[in-house]
Amino acid sequence: NNVRNGKPIGGLDPQLIVLKPEKCPMLGISTFRENDIITFTWSVKYAGNKNDSQKPAITWSLSRIQQHVTEDETAEGVFKSTINMAADSHDDQKELSCYFSVLNIQEFCSTRLDIQYQAQKPTLFINGDKIIKNHEILQEGMAASFTAVSRGNPQPSYTWQFKATSDVNFSYGETGHTKQIKWIGIGDAGVYRCCAKNSFNSHRKCSEITISVRGIDQVAQRY
Repeated sequence: NNVRNGKPIGGLDPQLIVLKPEKCPMLGISTFRENDIITFTWSVKYAGNKNDSQKPAITWSLSRIQQHVTEDETAEGVFKSTINMAADSHDDQKELSCYFSVLNIQEFCSTRLDIQYQAQKPTLFINGDKIIKNHEILQEGMAASFTAVSRGNPQPSYTWQFKATSDVNFSYGETGHTKQIKWIGIGDAGVYRCCAKNSFNSHRKCSEITISVRGIDQVAQRY
């Protein structure tokens, strides 16, 4: 009826749909180990459906990318959807979302995935430039900053070691993801190794770079 004058409004087919979504199955942060199976189910009870156009639709997405998840209605009036996915390190800190919609009604549910995995082999940088080759030549007298970056959750710890050209073994390690050399000398030539590790590593993951030092007199001879 028209609420102002009470007269029937023709040409309409009024319908009543009652929805009762279950409580969101996900917390704000969900922690898993790599390769764990992530499983969440969300369901909606409904009544008053006249045709399939009024059935709820449940959609899952991972960082706004829709996931292929099937819906089912094994019990009449209970519409549910279950997502199963392997915990992958590349999905760490991504948002897993689920929402249902019917007509113009929507509800939303989400969690941030905290996926724990072992530290990866670190990528090395010299003075901010990524090292592509395993051998670099530095100029005597210059300053050098070696930096290592490793993926891992929990955050990896780093150890630097050095083996001079005349040495057989590596030196005792220095901790920290950065190693600074204020003045490169001939004695700084050799192999630099950085290893990363966290609580999930059974062994350290290491990267190496061989450094040669070009003396100032060598530069002068070129000219």
